[in-house]
Amino acid sequence: MVRSLFFDADGVLQRVPDGWHAAAAPLLGAHAEEFLEAVWREERTALLGEEPMLEVISRVLEGLGLVADPLALFVGLWQRVEVDAEVASLIAELRAEGFRCFLATNQNPERMDYLLDGLGYRELFDGFACSCTLGAIKPQPEFFARAQALAGVGAEQALLIDDSRINVAAALEEGWTAICWNNREPLARLRAELARVG
Repeated sequence: MVRSLFFDADGVLQRVPDGWHAAAAPLLGAHAEEFLEAVWREERTALLGEEPMLEVISRVLEGLGLVADPLALFVGLWQRVEVDAEVASLIAELRAEGFRCFLATNQNPERMDYLLDGLGYRELFDGFACSCTLGAIKPQPEFFARAQALAGVGAEQALLIDDSRINVAAALEEGWTAICWNNREPLARLRAELARVG
């Protein structure tokens, strides 16, 4: 029986308004796309908590020959977050019903701090399974094993809600229950899926 629900951040609980490319364009102009592609290739060390994201951004800028303030880019991109109020309300509702709810996300340390303290996720959740503190990235099996250990549950008691089919498939492979859903879809479908796996 499911006892602990693990919610992904981007695409489930939150979104970047108008998307990453629209956010980057005013900051980097014609170089926005190549910057994003490069930083996503290079961010693994930050997602694992091995390197500050600001250092990754600085390295990418230097590699591309671009002059920009890394902190301004971080604030303008990684802190550009809109919380889905309906999903946040659902989490509060589930906790009131006795379920434990966790954030399960791939994040760099600086953005994770912002989500927890700047957006109130520290109060919203029972705990946080974040790649930069777990030392593993979804869809690695280690991520799910360490998230389970954090929650103190077995695989059969864990449910992942994620917008990535790859992550959902990985969770199922590890014995979890998993739902693929994104916040562009009606919340009613997520509620129906939760009732089905119940």
